[in-house]
Amino acid sequence: MERVAPDVSLVRIDGTPAQDLYIPSPGTALLGLQICLQGAFEVRLGALPPRRVHAGQAYLFQYFEPADGLWCLPAGSPLRMVDIRLAPDALTRWGRSDLAHKLHTVFGQGERTEAAAACLPAGPSLREVSQALSRSDVLRDPELRQAWQATRIQEALVLCLDVLGAHPPACPRDAAVQAGVAEAVAKIAEACALPWTAEALARAVGVSERALQRGFQARFGLSVHGHLHSVRLAYAAARLDGGASVTRAASDAGFSSQSHFAKAFRQQYGFAPRSWRQRAYSNG
Repeated sequence: MERVAPDVSLVRIDGTPAQDLYIPSPGTALLGLQICLQGAFEVRLGALPPRRVHAGQAYLFQYFEPADGLWCLPAGSPLRMVDIRLAPDALTRWGRSDLAHKLHTVFGQGERTEAAAACLPAGPSLREVSQALSRSDVLRDPELRQAWQATRIQEALVLCLDVLGAHPPACPRDAAVQAGVAEAVAKIAEACALPWTAEALARAVGVSERALQRGFQARFGLSVHGHLHSVRLAYAAARLDGGASVTRAASDAGFSSQSHFAKAFRQQYGFAPRSWRQRAYSNG
């Protein structure tokens, strides 16, 4: 298991169980997303009917109150999957209250039960994100890696909510545009401090600026600038967690103005950068 943040975990499963495995999951309030890339597994969640999840499918679930969960991995069958778990406040801490609202729209309708879940097809974009998260060799720098993982997890949630009808814009069908968006995402993740503009990114990846903006809206629910801003703040937060000074964290993340950085950071995370740094030390 890898900690993306104190309240977010990422587990990669890649292998063939020698015997049937039954993995219980404590039913504390949380949000989970599992994407099956190969094989199949079964989920028994609270009072919900058992569900078998196959390769090319995603399973999105949420506990509203304590409930039992059991994941069944069959013996002798190769299984490759990504398992993401988030505490209830993780999306808000990331500044993505929009995603929390969309989840409420999807799961908050009808009679409230102890848990809710949906099994949905994992389209090409979601599979691409999942394949990236399944790799353990992406970005050696741990702080940059955590910021990149946080961004990709948010991207996966946006794509799932798109399928479930939470009304984000439709994903562009043009394969060249999708490839350009993926390349632009990678460029931002690898060097978020560079003075990227939507025009410069579009030119670098060989698509029109308009198509790139549509692609980012479909994947993240954000403009190119909004996504870049979110990645920079996430990277700055990771740098602060690692002990960097506020000035250094802002500079490393691409902020030229300390006052602008402090204001944006507080808006995103609810803490001043200095308070966030002190909080990280007290929690450590």
